[in-house]
Amino acid sequence: ASGLDFFSNLLPDGEVPWDLYTVRSLGRDQVDGVDTEHLSVEIDFQEVWNHLDDDRQNQLLLSLAPPTDTLDVSELLEETKVRDLEIWIDNDGYSRRQALTFELGSATSANVDTRMFGFGEDVVIPLPTQYQDLADVSIPGFTLP
Repeated sequence: ASGLDFFSNLLPDGEVPWDLYTVRSLGRDQVDGVDTEHLSVEIDFQEVWNHLDDDRQNQLLLSLAPPTDTLDVSELLEETKVRDLEIWIDNDGYSRRQALTFELGSATSANVDTRMFGFGEDVVIPLPTQYQDLADVSIPGFTLP
């Protein structure tokens, strides 16, 4: 397992462009009672974006928002700036926490703090008794690929 498993779909060949990252240790820390190495990661998102081929860029765009007639997500990504990225990696190489601060264009900024746990545990997702297939739903301004 790797703390960078998040990127495995975007970089399926495993070729992480390490020259686009600067990683430094902030020391040892605990996340939810688990010992971790706390890392600060500097990243030039524009360089990473430019490193992705068209298919990977489209995959990233679709993971962030569905295509719309009124919002060009690719334009926003061209203006995206990662301000702060911190990752906590446990002794088994699992990412236990990721904290990200970024700007999406000039109008939006966000802080995302994600904690991961339960590695190797079975996951049970009960089937819903009722559902609606989104392919049958029409939402003004949104189109499905």
